[in-house]
Amino acid sequence: MQNRWLILGLSVLVSAMLWVAGRAQAVITYQGYLRMGGAPANGNYDFIFTLYDDPMAGNQVGVQVRINNKLVRNGLYTVELDFGPHNVIWNALPARNRWLEIQVRPAGGGNFMRLAPRVRIHAAPYAWAAFPVGPAAGDLAGNYPNPLVVGFRGLPLAVFNAANPPNVGDFLFWDGGFWRPAGGAGGAGPVNGALLFWNAGILRWQPMAVPPAVGNVPVWNGNAWVPGVILPEGPAGGDLFGNYPNPMVAGLRGRPVSPNLPQTGQVLKWDGMMWTPANDLTDGNFTLPFTGGAAVQNGATFAIANPAPTGQAVAISGASASTSGAGILGEATATTGEAYGVIGRSASQSGVGVFGEATATSGDTRGILGRSSSSSGIGVFG
Repeated sequence: MQNRWLILGLSVLVSAMLWVAGRAQAVITYQGYLRMGGAPANGNYDFIFTLYDDPMAGNQVGVQVRINNKLVRNGLYTVELDFGPHNVIWNALPARNRWLEIQVRPAGGGNFMRLAPRVRIHAAPYAWAAFPVGPAAGDLAGNYPNPLVVGFRGLPLAVFNAANPPNVGDFLFWDGGFWRPAGGAGGAGPVNGALLFWNAGILRWQPMAVPPAVGNVPVWNGNAWVPGVILPEGPAGGDLFGNYPNPMVAGLRGRPVSPNLPQTGQVLKWDGMMWTPANDLTDGNFTLPFTGGAAVQNGATFAIANPAPTGQAVAISGASASTSGAGILGEATATTGEAYGVIGRSASQSGVGVFGEATATSGDTRGILGRSSSSSGIGVFG
């Protein structure tokens, strides 16, 4: 059994392949080839890996790495070995020579067998040797691997520290000699919605003294920026005329409004050319006197109805207090045709087609007056 493991150790020595990753936490990817009794090993094994600074004795470098139940297939196995930080396992001695000792056993039980000789790890040409050390220069100060940034592209950065810290919201600006922190409002910053202005005296953005309202914009009052509104200026157009900010309405949707002054109670009516002040219905009544007309060939120029089914309902009522007036006057001026001055109809058995009453006790009064100029016309028909 001792000879078998010795052969195994020689196999690992001959066939080992090693990569060293240039990272602060130096992890070694180690690939080995394992033989058992002259044949490639298969199965699971427990390994212990230890790094030394000497091929025979020496000092242990970093921590010991143990990997249990590692699968070995056709003799090949690969492990990741992390012995600790780079500066601990590599830069401790000037020679930087390291030897890897391997112990192995079948997974789960038995004693570990230490393989000999140890495997030497060479630094060149891997990245471990490329870690920067010593003083920093250029835009950096201090020492590697932890230098400080003291400039940008050769332009120096002003010193700020606990005694001279940057404020919340600061940015870096070039003052002609240094990149310097400036701009922050300081403290917890401005309140929600506050407008900021640049105070060149202290190199800071500061909130306006007066809180703005919704829709406000910064307006310069001659001394400072204050919240305000911007009003339009110049000539008005479209349905407006005059100048902003006080134009007048001269039209509605592109149709002009008459310049005539309206009378009390009048409304704007479209006369075919423009919107013009004119009389109209007011509170359900005519504005009197009222005169109007329209050419209607079939139908009534004016029609009104009272739909009440009971009571002494009247559709039209006329009254005159003049001694020679008429409550209702109907006149047919056509000289031919079957023209009627007044027509009255009633479908009631006790109704009256036309009823007129003159209550004056004197004068030339008439309950109903009808005239017809037509030879076949009727003054009153009921």
